[in-house]
Amino acid sequence: MPGAASIIDNERAAKKISRAKLTRGLCSQQLLSKSASAGYNMELYLFIILLERLNYNTDNLEFILTKSDHIKINTRDKIQSLILSQSFNEALTLLESSYNELTKPSPIDTMFYYRTLSEISYYSNPTSEGYTIAKERILAAIHTTLPDITLDNYKDYLLSSYEWENILMYVRCICSLGDIDNASALLKTLHQHCIDTIKDDSLLAKILPKCVYLLSTYCQDIICPEDLISYTEYAVSILRNKGILYLLLPLLNNLVLLYTKTDNHDKAAYWEPFCKLLKELYDQYQPGIIMDSLFSQCHSSANHLDSEVIRGERAFNNLSQLDLASDVYQSSVSISRLETMKTSPRKTQYEALVNSLNLNKARFGSFVLTDSLQRLNELNLVRSTISHLRYEDLLNLINTLTPESDEESELFNTYKAIAKWGQQRDFYSPPIKQLKSYIDNTYPIDAPEYLRKPFQKEFDILNPYITFIFEDTPQAAFDILSKLRTAYETSECNLKYDNKAYITFLICYIKYYGQTLSNSELSKILDDAIAYCVICGKGHSLIGLYWAKIIRDMYLDKSPSLTAAYNSYMLAELYMNSSAEKKKQYYIEVLNSRTSTNSSEK
Repeated sequence: MPGAASIIDNERAAKKISRAKLTRGLCSQQLLSKSASAGYNMELYLFIILLERLNYNTDNLEFILTKSDHIKINTRDKIQSLILSQSFNEALTLLESSYNELTKPSPIDTMFYYRTLSEISYYSNPTSEGYTIAKERILAAIHTTLPDITLDNYKDYLLSSYEWENILMYVRCICSLGDIDNASALLKTLHQHCIDTIKDDSLLAKILPKCVYLLSTYCQDIICPEDLISYTEYAVSILRNKGILYLLLPLLNNLVLLYTKTDNHDKAAYWEPFCKLLKELYDQYQPGIIMDSLFSQCHSSANHLDSEVIRGERAFNNLSQLDLASDVYQSSVSISRLETMKTSPRKTQYEALVNSLNLNKARFGSFVLTDSLQRLNELNLVRSTISHLRYEDLLNLINTLTPESDEESELFNTYKAIAKWGQQRDFYSPPIKQLKSYIDNTYPIDAPEYLRKPFQKEFDILNPYITFIFEDTPQAAFDILSKLRTAYETSECNLKYDNKAYITFLICYIKYYGQTLSNSELSKILDDAIAYCVICGKGHSLIGLYWAKIIRDMYLDKSPSLTAAYNSYMLAELYMNSSAEKKKQYYIEVLNSRTSTNSSEK
């Protein structure tokens, strides 16, 4: 990722953290220094862990992956999926073979190896022997990236989410081996340390609920129930605020149990319908899955492959492989090997390809044009606002920011055009023309096919554009949606690393293009999308998926689905969505309508 090392080094210096402390157990100080000064690329997991050690959440960033990073990520995802589905022998075989293929494993490679071995041992052999082996292996993972750490000095270390998970897994093994007294004391200390040191809300949502889950599961006979209720209520509120599904059901089950033990039956009764709904979702879409793994995370970053980006851009620019190769390589064979993922370009070659394609880097989230994490946060806030189509908030936010380049100025003007259209609702107004003009420069809307999935910034503009034109020319919207679906589904990237844009696309697709599909076709797409959200832990996205089906049925004057109305309403209530009251009223109307119909039939 160009610019990554300089961002890390600048943030490190601003927080007065030494390179030695930041890089301890991960890489040499010289690697960070040299990478920052020369603008070298960094291995993806190294970049993520270093930034997380600086208390920065990378989930809102977007990466262009090399072939080696892509293979590592896919392999780790496959192994984790096998573990969660309890296919332990297959997971172990793949883990051993992939690790042995590495010519020179990095400390991060070794850490992931041992922590995965620990998880396999823990779940495949739930006995004292299995827990003991799991404990030994997780200690090896901990000491790989946190050398010499102890129960007395751990507060001196910077911790990423992965390293927090390793420590919590160690405590879980202690709990499972029956040493609850020591585990309880350590968990309470870790719980407070987590609150004191993790300042990013998204990072806190990854770790604190896992710590609280261990407390509320293993320590009910040691810790005061009222304290456990307080811990658990706060952890649940964090997951609700962030729209996270993962670990929410186990925590709610514990919370209901604690309320019942303390005779607070009203609160227990309030949560029981939500527990029932979430259990039904898992039973239907992910049956038999391990729901309390400490190593699962809800990802929001976006990944793109360098081969797909170059191939797509070459097609958008109507260049042959020979045309593109002439400025960078000696022959078109090198471009062919790149586009078929047989190789990845070096940094200088990649920059030369970008220049040859005349890409505007400000439009691609994978290029970092600032050394300021604060600026990245500001731009991410703009993205979040536009993705929710909050037009007035978007205008107000843009007006508080000063563009730092001509490219940013152009981007901000386009965002303003979206906000103005949303207020005027006039298809033929200048804003809609400006929108198409802007997006056509990097993602030509009228191209016969889309050979790469859009970057998040591009989809931020494509999504409202589709909404805009659907009101005037539905067929044009259908054409774009069809090509986008092909682009997403043919990508080699795991779409869970682009789930913000992908789920928003699916909601848009079901809402509009779903009108052209049969009930069976729509049901399959909806079921696949819901299953995708469940396995990715994205509960908030489920609200929109169920509501998209309702809107689709409205367009077709079909009888409304009571199940979709109920699920959308309950999930909106669960995740404190602003539309909860509206969805509740709609559900009541559908329910009353069904009740009246059934009564008249009788």
